[in-house]
Amino acid sequence: MARLSLLTFRKRLGFTQKQMAERLGITSTHYSRIETGDANPSYEVLSRFKEAFGIDNVFEMFKCN
Repeated sequence: MARLSLLTFRKRLGFTQKQMAERLGITSTHYSRIETGDANPSYEVLSRFKEAFGIDNVFEMFKCN
């Protein structure tokens, strides 16, 4: 469910996975793996996500249920 939130967020912004990855300073492959749940973002990537998009509850987007 959390991964779907990230996908939905990206699509609402109108960004491709590559564009998201560029804003976060990671490879598009790594971003894709995070979005699909095959990888977890590091604290550094979460911090970049928060800074890039101004989202205070970024940690909730990655909460495992």
